Formats: sequence, C-alpha cells, structure tokens
Amino acid sequence: MKERSQNPEISIIVPVYNMERYLRRCVDSILAQCFKDFELILVDDGSKDSSLGICREYEALDPRVRVIAKANSGVSDSRNAALDVARGKFVGFVDSDDWIDAGMYERLHSNMLKYDADIAICGYTFEWKNRSKPRHDAAEGVMVFDRDEALGLLFRDDPIQSMSCDKLFRRSLITEKYPVNYYFEDHAVTIKWFANARRVVFDPESFYHYRMRQGSTVNGMNPERRYHFLVAELKRAEFLKSIGFLNPDDASSGAGRVLTVAIDVAKNIARYDTTEDLRRDYLRRIVDDIHSYIPAAGTVLEGKKLRRLRCLVENPRKFTRMVRFSLLFEFGRHRNRRNLFD
Repeated sequence: MKERSQNPEISIIVPVYNMERYLRRCVDSILAQCFKDFELILVDDGSKDSSLGICREYEALDPRVRVIAKANSGVSDSRNAALDVARGKFVGFVDSDDWIDAGMYERLHSNMLKYDADIAICGYTFEWKNRSKPRHDAAEGVMVFDRDEALGLLFRDDPIQSMSCDKLFRRSLITEKYPVNYYFEDHAVTIKWFANARRVVFDPESFYHYRMRQGSTVNGMNPERRYHFLVAELKRAEFLKSIGFLNPDDASSGAGRVLTVAIDVAKNIARYDTTEDLRRDYLRRIVDDIHSYIPAAGTVLEGKKLRRLRCLVENPRKFTRMVRFSLLFEFGRHRNRRNLFD
C-alpha cells in the first residue's frame, strides 16, 4: 500500500455535495494519475446522499486520500477548508462531477518546472450527454505569458478562463481565499492569484473533462446566479484598477468587458425569469451597478450591443420584450440544447 506523504508535491482539492452519481469516476481518475506524489482532499459539504460514505471508502483504500466532513456551507467554504490543511507545494482543484486524464498533473507539473512558471494551465473538453467538444485547439502549442499578459487574457476570458479546475497553482500565490456565499467564486478570486504570478504557462491540449449538467452553476437559469456573474466581473475590474492594471481615472478602461457581461446577464434574466417584480429588481440593480461605466458605452460598444444597453438603461420593459421576442427565433436550438444534458 502507498504511504501517505507528509509533504506531498501537489494537493488536489475536490469539494463534494450530493454527487454520488458522478463521484467515483472523478476520484478514480485522480487516483489513476501518472504523477503519484499528491494528496487528495475530499471535502463533503453536508451531502444528503451517499457521497460522504463514498469518500470514506476511498480514504480507507488509499492513504493519499484525506476526507473533511462539515455542515453545508457552499463550495467556496469547502475549498477554503481544504486550503487550510493542504500541505502541497502546488495546489489543483477538480469538481466532483468532472474527471481528468491520467497525464494531467504530470503535464501541468512538468510545464511548471520546465518554464519556471507559477501557474500551469491545460485545455479542457466540454462533455455533454452525447457529445464532446474541446475548448481549445491543441495545435496552437504551449504558450508562456508574463504576469501582465496573463492578466489581460484572463480579464478577457480568452484563451485563459477564470475557472480553477484546469490549473495548477504554486501554493504561495494563494494569498486570498474564495469569497463565500457567492456563485462564480473562482471568477472573482483567480485573477488575484494571477496578479501574484511572475510567469504563466498555457498548454491547450485537453486533459480536463468538464461535465455540462443542466443544474450546474454555469447552466442554471437562476437569476441570482446570473447576477452574481456580473458581481464577480465588477470585482475583477475593481481589483485590476486597484493594482494599476486598469486605469482608475479612465472611465473607458475595462468598460467594454464589464458592459458586455452586464448586457448578457440582463438578457438572460429578462428572457428566463418569469416573476415580473424580481426581474425588474435585477435589471434595476444591473443598471445601478454599471452606472460609472455607461458614459464610455459609445466608445467601447457598437451595433446590437450598444442598442441593447441603451434600451436596458432607458426602458427595461421594452428591453425585456425585445430579448424575449428574439428568443422565438432560437426555439429549435434551445430545444436541442436541453437534450444534451444529463
């Protein structure tokens, strides 16, 4: 039997909540890694199904597995609890409904050392019920960025996304924990870790398999979830201004990204939330939140985006009618999309 290392090279953190259907595939894929010097921290967040029992089974079978059981408090608090006890020099995250290829951490760790990087990133594949789609083109090859280049790509969300699970972080970068009680928690905090990095290496070859579930944070239609994406985006822009990456005295600095996200969030809330009072309240909040960026709209937006923003600001009811009418032309696409999910 493998021995538990007191100083593992990598700590892999998996928050778990009611994932008995997917958990074994996730954990098996981690324990099958070609890279062996790691600890796996499973954090059960008060699951009501058999998830905790499954975690305990793996803990008994493999000494590299450590289990934390706690009352339900959300994925951010679960990741933070694991960070408090993680012993690895590097830290990775995997979601409990996803799985990874056997060579993922070997490649990330090798790239970290080869390019003297503080963050290593790999490509990932979207996994629907009956099809898969890689997010990146592996033929582009490995790319190395300095800190400011990486921050710019991360803020644009292309080709580097703010998710935690396709990355390996040097532990010393993680100077701030995940924000609690918010969706898109990694979106808000990852950019702060990137600001601590000297160099970032990105390998677009796909090693991570991102399961697309109807009820997940990304795919859920809950208006609070949608709104929290904008909140996280605003926090990212505020942070980048605080460190001088974006110009705090220039109203247009970062405005294109913030306003584009605001329009998309408002569009989805207007389309899918049927409670008029709640919908009106969220649209009002969105306009209030982006108030300081609106004067720059004419210089950073054009065409449909600019028209929609003006309509949202001036006449939210008309905005709702407009985006709901456009949804009629996408009926077939959305019907087929629903059939993709588990």
